[in-house]
Formats: sequence, C-alpha cells, structure tokens
Amino acid sequence: MTNYLYSQTKQLPEILEETEINKILNKIMISEDYPKSNYGLWMKNRDATLIATIYILGLRPKEACTLRLDDFNFKNSYVKIRGVNNKIKKDRVLPVPKILLNILKTYLNFPRARYWRGSSYLFPSAESPHISAGRLKHIFREKCLKPLGLCALLH
Repeated sequence: MTNYLYSQTKQLPEILEETEINKILNKIMISEDYPKSNYGLWMKNRDATLIATIYILGLRPKEACTLRLDDFNFKNSYVKIRGVNNKIKKDRVLPVPKILLNILKTYLNFPRARYWRGSSYLFPSAESPHISAGRLKHIFREKCLKPLGLCALLH
C-alpha cells in the first residue's frame, strides 16, 4: 500500500458515509475473526467502540487509542483530548454526542476488573496498557475494509 500525503497528491482523504460506518461497525460485531468467548465479545465491542469514537469525534488514531477513562466527563458529556497525543501538541475539549455516550455505555458495561486488567486506558490491549495505532489500522483494514470491499479507501 502506498501512503500518499496530501502535499504529494493534492487530494483530500476519502470521507466515509454514515451507512459505510454502520457497515463497518456491524462487520466487526459479526466477524468470525475474534475468539468465540466472552473475551472475544468484549474485543468486538472494544474495536467497534474505538472506530465509532474516531469517526464521531473526528480523532486521529493515536488520540483515540490513548484515551483514558478519566478523560471523559460523562455527567457533562465532554472528553479531554491530550495534546501529547496529537501533532499540534495542544489539549482540547470536545463535546460527546449522545449516540457515542450510548455506545460507550454498552462497552463500559463489561466488567473492568476482568477486561481492562488495571489499565487506565479506554481501549486496552492484551500486550500493552492501550491498543496501538498500528493495531487499530490492521483491525480496520483486515476486519472491516477488505471484507466489505472498501479497499479503494486504502489508496
């Protein structure tokens, strides 16, 4: 896969339609690529919630992967994005739409002691405290775009 920068191509990146995002999230939830266990169900929810968070809030992959549970203020519906995880190195606060609050609520209903294993990150990994941006890209490409025939978005 060739990775083109905007400055090289002068083209804006593809923007996915809401129907395409819904197909992607549904594809994750019906995927056979996850373990057939409660842990696999949690992983599906983690991955779908991560992708929904990126698209609903307009985050960069690293920003989403490194979100902490305490970055969210669920009572007042906002999230703090840490500048250390973005290219402009500035913190910002974003409102969290109700649709994302509902998705997060479902995801956070899984027992934290069992699935988060003490990680303070919203999207933990079995190998590290949080899922990596590289792993997210792999999940998105292999479990979503390729099976749905949306590979043209990779170029």
